[in-house]
Amino acid sequence: MDRVFAQEDKLRLPNDPNLLNTGSLEGLFAQVITWTLAFLAVVAFTSVIYSGVLMITSGGDSAKFATAQKNLLWSIIGVIVATLAYVIVHFVTYLARELV
Repeated sequence: MDRVFAQEDKLRLPNDPNLLNTGSLEGLFAQVITWTLAFLAVVAFTSVIYSGVLMITSGGDSAKFATAQKNLLWSIIGVIVATLAYVIVHFVTYLARELV
């Protein structure tokens, strides 16, 4: 294992999955997928918070509460799907780097 010192100008950790090779098409593809999934995760998490606010401000109206509850369920599913997609993409890119 290589030693890395903080005084070095170019700090690159070996086998770091976050260091993408953007000079290639597959590196660009992986970077676009990563940013897209990160955006979707932020949208899903924001939707969870918004659904919670809708539930609190429903004012006892059962129809509004049921709608907010359904939105919350789909938001949680969105967070899970975005997280799994992120993990799968990074796992596949890790396997692709190790097999090459």
